[in-house]
Amino acid sequence: MGRWISGEHQAYLSHVESSSEIYLQLSLNSQLLEEVTAQLQSAGPVGDPEVYSLVGHACMAQFSPDKAWYRSVSLPPILSLH
Repeated sequence: MGRWISGEHQAYLSHVESSSEIYLQLSLNSQLLEEVTAQLQSAGPVGDPEVYSLVGHACMAQFSPDKAWYRSVSLPPILSLH
């Protein structure tokens, strides 16, 4: 699951899945994360929307509410029973 880092570190809360599952970003990585985010925002709109990654592999995904691009993992399609 996660990785344990001993000692005291400053971190930012990045996501809450549930009361027992949270995701943190170490503040020492904040500059790198800002650079990756900027690259995603510039590369996302020019990417080919018809190119899909393999299930379980990293990809870029646009989040509908804020229209921003994020790092993601490709999931299998949800089958419709209509």
